[in-house]
Amino acid sequence: MKKTAYIPIVVYVAALFAVVEMTYAKEQNTNNTSFSSLIWSLPPAGPKAVKGKKILYVATDLKNGGILGVAEGLEEAAKEMEWELVIVDGGGDSEKIRKAFQHALNQNMDGVILGGMNANKYIMELRSLADANTKIVCWHCSGKPGPVKGTPVQVNVTTDPRRVAELSTAEVIKDNSEKVGVIIFTDSNYEIALTKSYFMEYEIRKCSHCRLLEIVDLNLSEKSLIIQDRIKKLLNKYGSRWTHSLGINDLYFDFAAPVFATYEENYPLAINNISAGDGSYSAYLRIKYGGLQHATIPEPLLLHGWQLVDELNRLFNNKPPSNYIAPVIVITEKNILTEVNENNLFDPLNNYRKVYRDSWGVGH
Repeated sequence: MKKTAYIPIVVYVAALFAVVEMTYAKEQNTNNTSFSSLIWSLPPAGPKAVKGKKILYVATDLKNGGILGVAEGLEEAAKEMEWELVIVDGGGDSEKIRKAFQHALNQNMDGVILGGMNANKYIMELRSLADANTKIVCWHCSGKPGPVKGTPVQVNVTTDPRRVAELSTAEVIKDNSEKVGVIIFTDSNYEIALTKSYFMEYEIRKCSHCRLLEIVDLNLSEKSLIIQDRIKKLLNKYGSRWTHSLGINDLYFDFAAPVFATYEENYPLAINNISAGDGSYSAYLRIKYGGLQHATIPEPLLLHGWQLVDELNRLFNNKPPSNYIAPVIVITEKNILTEVNENNLFDPLNNYRKVYRDSWGVGH
C-alpha cells in the first residue's frame, strides 16, 4: 500500500428525530455500557474485503481531535484492506474542501469519506461524485446516524447524539447543589452539534434546581484568543453563578483552561466542565489530574474509522449498510484508568478489530 498522502487542499435542526429505525448496538445494561466498553456489543459481520481501492478522507479541520482520531482509525483499517488512503485537511476553509471534492472527481477516487462537515453544504459536489459512481460515507455530517436524507451520503457514522446529550446533562443534574448555573457551548456550523445542544437544553430546562444561563455559539475553528476573550467575558458576566459547563466538544475547555487558571477574582473558580464529545488528549489529562473537567463523552474514534472502511467495503460489494451504532460511554475519574490507554486514547475494549479482520478475511 502506498504511504498515506496529505494534500494541502482540501440549519439549525429543523426536524429533530423522528424515530431512527436502525439496529442500535444492544446495551444489556445501560449503566454498565456507559461505564465500561468491555461489554459493548460488536459490529455485525460483513462481506470479504475488496482490495486495491483508492479513498479520500476530507477532514473539515484536523485541529479537531475527533476528526483527527477518525483519520487514525481510517489509516489502520485501510492498511488492512490494502487501500490507498489520501487525507485532505480543509482547515475549516469551505473553498479548500470544495477543491478536495474536485480532486476526488479528477482522480477517479473509488470512495470519499467526509469528516465533520454538514453534507448538505456541499450537495452539488457530492452529487457530481455520486454520478461518477464514487461511494460516499461520512462521520458527523448529519444530526443522526444512517443515510443522510437528500444527499448521496449513504452512511453517517456517529453515536446517538440524543443519548450523548442525556448522559452529559445527567452529570450536571445529579449535582444536588441548590443553585446550578449552566452554560452550553455549541457550534452552529455542525448539525450534530446543534442536535446535541438542543437536547442538552431540553434536559437542563426540565431540571428543577438548574438554571440555564446562556447558550453560546462558538466556532470550533475560531482563533483561540477570540474564544478565550469570549469565555473571560462570560466569567465577568456570570461570576460564581456559573457552576457548570456543557460543551459539544472538548476543544472549548482546551481554550478555556488558561483563562480559568489565570482568572483573578475573590471567589474560588470551581466550574464543572462536561463535554459531549469527542474525548481529547488534554481532556483526559484534566480529568486524571484534577483540572476543571469533570467528564467527557468520547466518540470511539478509532472504531469509527474502522466502521467507515467497513461501510465502504459493503457498498463496494453492493451490500446494505451495517446499521451499527456504538454505545455511549462517560469517562470520569472513576473509569479513566481502565478505559483510556497508555497513549491517552479511548479505544474500546470489545475487540472490534478482530471482528472486522475476520469479517474481511484479512490479517491472518
